[in-house]
Amino acid sequence: MKAPAVAVALNRVAKPYQQPEKPLAWLAALYAGLAEALATDTAVPAWLGRPGRKWPVWESASHLAAGYDWPALSQAVDALAEVSGALPVRRQSAYKRLLGGNGRAPLMLYESQYLNGRFMGPETFAVGALYREAGLEITGAELPDYAAVELEFLAFLVEQEIVQPENYRHWRKVRRLFIKEHAGRWLPQVGRQLAAVADPAWAAAGQLLVAALKPPRKRRTIQPKSGLPRIINIEACNLCSFCVQVCPTRALRMQEDDQATRLRLQPYLCIHCYKCEQACPENALDMLGSPIEEATIVLRESPRAACPRCGKLTVSQAELAAVAARLGSHPAWLDYCLDCR
Repeated sequence: MKAPAVAVALNRVAKPYQQPEKPLAWLAALYAGLAEALATDTAVPAWLGRPGRKWPVWESASHLAAGYDWPALSQAVDALAEVSGALPVRRQSAYKRLLGGNGRAPLMLYESQYLNGRFMGPETFAVGALYREAGLEITGAELPDYAAVELEFLAFLVEQEIVQPENYRHWRKVRRLFIKEHAGRWLPQVGRQLAAVADPAWAAAGQLLVAALKPPRKRRTIQPKSGLPRIINIEACNLCSFCVQVCPTRALRMQEDDQATRLRLQPYLCIHCYKCEQACPENALDMLGSPIEEATIVLRESPRAACPRCGKLTVSQAELAAVAARLGSHPAWLDYCLDCR
């Protein structure tokens, strides 16, 4: 995940992480994703047209929000979850309107321009010198203090903390100093401008940008009993999917085919946030499941029901039984599809 113009400017190529569960890798991915989103002067990346839960930054941001006491990021993740899909050209048009002002102050994407009202100010040269000190050669026409380039540089600095563990203190110091003296002085204001616009996608991106420039230093304390989701009452679970809807990392997923409806768990994605346990209306699920090595397991499975008249598949037998229980009986019409009723 990288913005080509940014990668060229810094003469580096982002590499995929082999251990994506590490918080530093999530933070690097968040910075890189924001850089790619803002480097959209010609065409937005295709993922900006997807629903927020399908954005590349979704998993990283939701992991970090759940693992740290980070209210600003939690609010940004909630906003991102509400973003629906749209044609990328619409996202591009909205961004161009932001750059032009559209009745508001125009979006300034260069540090020197934002702080001094002009390009090629002292900040431009100071930032360029920091890139060279870090071993990055500046090439291409883009200025060093462009917002996307500064964010990509932050992603690079976090990467160095990962790949050079013996020097992580040095790289962390450089990152925090860069935020204090450069990125943190103006990019949060850019983020607030974005967060205030009517377009929900760019507003969510703005909230992410504000939060990313002030990361917490301490992880959230996880309850000692943290385990994996498990179904403790098979009959009570009616496959309502509430647990799936609140899962921030999509560790829980609903799968449906011609034979059955299944609630699946990918254990390696679970961050023990307890949202699934809290959301279950039937108290059929808890977080005391034992660690497992499988990539995915089925927590609950129920055969699909079929309309007795036309044979069309409807809901699961578990859902039918739950509705009948609430009605106090099982009327014949309940088994039919909507068309045959």
